[in-house]
Amino acid sequence: MTSPNNHDGLDLLNLSGPSEKEVKKIKKAFKESTGVKKRYRKSPNVLSLNYSKREVKDYFIYPLTTLTGKKISEGISVSKEKTTILVTTPDKKIETRAYLADDKLFSISEFADPSDPTQQLLKNSNTISFVTRDLIDPQFDILYLLTEEEITQDNFEDLDKYLSRNIDVDKNDSGLVSMTFQPLEDFTSLFKSQVIKILLMQPIKDKIQGMSITTPAGTLVGNIKAIDPDGHTISLLAKDNTEIFPNLVFPFQTKPNLGTVKYWNSKQIIPLKDIFDFLDSKKIAYDQEFSLEDFLKLGDPTEQPSIHFDNLKRIKFEITRVSFTEQSFGAGTHKEQDLTEPFDFELNQDTNFLTVQRGKITQPDRIEVSSGGAGEVPISTSYKELTPLNLTNIDIFPINDLKNSSGFDTVCQMMTDSFWKDMEFKGATKVEVKNGQKIETIDDAQIYALQEKYSGQDRYAVTTNLWTSWKQSNPRLVNENPLIVKRIENSLAMLSGYIKSNYSINKGDNDDFRVLLPYYFELQNTLDNPITYTKFLDIKVKLRSSYGTFTKDEFKFGNKDVSKNEIFELDYNHFVFPELTKTPETAQIPSSMPLDQELANGEFSKYQLKNFSSDNETKALILSKYGSGEMNYDPINNPIKNIGDFILQNSSTVSEIEISAFYGYGDWIITLTTATNKNIDLKLKLFSKQETDKTLISLII
Repeated sequence: MTSPNNHDGLDLLNLSGPSEKEVKKIKKAFKESTGVKKRYRKSPNVLSLNYSKREVKDYFIYPLTTLTGKKISEGISVSKEKTTILVTTPDKKIETRAYLADDKLFSISEFADPSDPTQQLLKNSNTISFVTRDLIDPQFDILYLLTEEEITQDNFEDLDKYLSRNIDVDKNDSGLVSMTFQPLEDFTSLFKSQVIKILLMQPIKDKIQGMSITTPAGTLVGNIKAIDPDGHTISLLAKDNTEIFPNLVFPFQTKPNLGTVKYWNSKQIIPLKDIFDFLDSKKIAYDQEFSLEDFLKLGDPTEQPSIHFDNLKRIKFEITRVSFTEQSFGAGTHKEQDLTEPFDFELNQDTNFLTVQRGKITQPDRIEVSSGGAGEVPISTSYKELTPLNLTNIDIFPINDLKNSSGFDTVCQMMTDSFWKDMEFKGATKVEVKNGQKIETIDDAQIYALQEKYSGQDRYAVTTNLWTSWKQSNPRLVNENPLIVKRIENSLAMLSGYIKSNYSINKGDNDDFRVLLPYYFELQNTLDNPITYTKFLDIKVKLRSSYGTFTKDEFKFGNKDVSKNEIFELDYNHFVFPELTKTPETAQIPSSMPLDQELANGEFSKYQLKNFSSDNETKALILSKYGSGEMNYDPINNPIKNIGDFILQNSSTVSEIEISAFYGYGDWIITLTTATNKNIDLKLKLFSKQETDKTLISLII
């Protein structure tokens, strides 16, 4: 008889204990019962009997389609630049009793960054596998969404979401379906990528006729393209209330963060406000010609609405205001009329500068004049109310006859020299026949002198030295008028078609300045094939722009197509700015780059990006940035959001929206308008906060 202590713990009630043979028999029976249980787990008759309570869960499954109602039979294009938008609605739920696999599938997955093979992420991925009989007639050409709670509009964003990875229908026609789901964020091996975005809404069945777009603050937009199912881009045109503002942008670094320069915001561009203030003072419409002589002698605007004049001995101007005269008796009505009065100030040697404040009278009958000490000049007693002022017909008389030593005369000489050099100094010499021999003699001494000055020299350096010499000869004027000196140098760039110098765009050799500047000067008083030496005594110009139109009282940019870049037909070539691609690239186009933006290796990096707005105040703010000096672009502290309304050139089915931008990270609001005038709002977080050099994304809808 075997000892009770020798039972191996198999049967405490059997005091005699099982024999070794009985122990083997018991173990074999246990293994067989477990195998039977597993074999019968897929039997519909005993399904619930073979799973423990923790192995049975209730889930909610929702079928997904694309935003335009398409299924995934053609597959989903996956890349870091593509996001497929899938949709469903709460009413499509399938309540599912799920019988989980024996063990949850936790696996370490390696997620790779295709743009940087050196960077990977190892992550624990939680996969849910189960069988169910509640999914009747499953569809194999769609994806399913799984959640642990029923979806509502309120909880949708906070729920954990899983996508169907595998679907297997039992071949024995038992009604059982095996399914495997993977977390949405782990659905592909691309980490830091949002390849699928799920929204709660009905699919769009109609054609799209328009879009309204709001970007994050500080975003610079490249292009926004609507693409049809055949891969064709449909022009996306700004509506009348929306204006598109181009800007020439240079990336100077891409790592660790994108850094850019907005060239048209630099001080090398004359602000339109400066030009318009001058034209307003002369009562000249913005689309009419004007002389640069007065413009280049006028002082710089201060922060207040005033005009500052340097080095004056006398100034004349007129003040026009609206006068309100109250009736002595009656209901107190007012009569309104314009009053204009001329002023003529003489300034002594100690009082040689003047600031005239516009839109303000400091005392009921006085206008303030800065003159070293605070001086006041009485004006007519007819000015009794604080009413707006308008200064017109300004005429200034400088100390020491500034005109004779002015930088403007030097600009005229640079224009003259460039003209005769282009004419190859025609008329400088002539050929005469004396005693049967041809002899070359001087025909025009002044033209000949110019020819000798440029002979064997770098023409650009010789012309540039005219301006350099003037600055060195007039240090006091240069020091006392830094902004006006800068304005003259900027004017040389805006006159690039007529002056060959180092200040000119591409040294003035072609007309690329027409696309490399937002606006420029078009010469009106040309020298028409003179037969003797002639020089420019004045420079009369009109404002012109390849990007917009100057009217009597405003300037508006004209491009309405946000989906593609314009092609410019120039005299020497055709040119189009490159579009943004996946990452900022350099473009080796030497003929299209301002001299001071050329890299040491001769390459050039430039893009023409855009802001757009339908709000008048925002439009004015964007326009004021041209020439503001805010060249180093700061997207974080830039309050400007692009908000605009666009229409497709032709209503169409849209399968993809492609967006390129600098600093595009954040919430984009895209409202699609269907042909039946139904609006569909998409609020999407696009681009990457960390990878600022990722500048292109496609929304598959």
